[in-house]
Amino acid sequence: MNNNTLGNLIISALDEYCDAEELYGDSAWIEIDPQTPCVNIISDEEADSSPFDCYEVMSLLKPSPDDPASWTPDMEAIREIPGFQIPNSPLLIVMLTHHDYTVQNAEEIFEQCKDAKALCWGMKELPLPPERMKALFARMKECGKTTALEVVGYSEEEGMRGAALAADCGCDILMGTKYFPSIAKFCANNGLRYMPFVGTIEGRPSVLTGSPEEIIAEAREAITGGAHGVDLLGYRYQGDAQALNKSLVESLEAPVCIAGSIDSFDRLDEVIEAAPYSFTIGSAFFENCFGGSFAEQIDKVCTYLEKKASPLAT
Repeated sequence: MNNNTLGNLIISALDEYCDAEELYGDSAWIEIDPQTPCVNIISDEEADSSPFDCYEVMSLLKPSPDDPASWTPDMEAIREIPGFQIPNSPLLIVMLTHHDYTVQNAEEIFEQCKDAKALCWGMKELPLPPERMKALFARMKECGKTTALEVVGYSEEEGMRGAALAADCGCDILMGTKYFPSIAKFCANNGLRYMPFVGTIEGRPSVLTGSPEEIIAEAREAITGGAHGVDLLGYRYQGDAQALNKSLVESLEAPVCIAGSIDSFDRLDEVIEAAPYSFTIGSAFFENCFGGSFAEQIDKVCTYLEKKASPLAT
């Protein structure tokens, strides 16, 4: 399942306003419930009493380049809405990791890149000390980022240690580990979105094996058992990676993150085609696969996704 719903609803509501502005006036607001998700255009009075986040419609519009007397959605303003994602655009999770280990200068790199377009940042459970990890995740949250800890450990004991670390660091998402009911229960009790690895995984950097049918069945079992979504090492797969990515996303009514070895614009095209909820890039940024500084590469990837995925973003 991809994460287009909220973005589509927001843009559809704004398009509705632009097509019938005279019915609403300049004092209209847009009400957003990201959990349902549900988006409505409401009045001043309704906005005052709404239990949900509300935004003035005119703050999310700009003059149309084709007709300055008309309005069009302002993507720069809209992308500041928490939970918004450009329709048809998977969410980039920037990993401060190289070869499945967090880099030693992770804090420095984040400070250099905190104003880049990426909204979600993460790292691995090794090798930084927990106190450094906790401080860095707190800094990410100060900057309005969604945070993820990815645990490259496959036993229940390793997974539980990783889950406890993610909770202690105040993370939003626990990625990795193999699925265990005990970890799913811990995550549910501690406000963590749990996205375990699926398939047979070995080594570090990790390698994925198993048939697509087995991987899909395992993913469905994890979701039934309380996982929020799954973490698919698609491009570490010892088989047809693109076919696996697409089949899992299409087969699963839950978020899929494609993680690892996305190191070219050609692979970004494949990710867009597969339409997962999210994907990670870490090592490829450190190896300058997209050209430029770390921050410039992040923005190149985000801009590329926007332009490829939504004509409104061009």
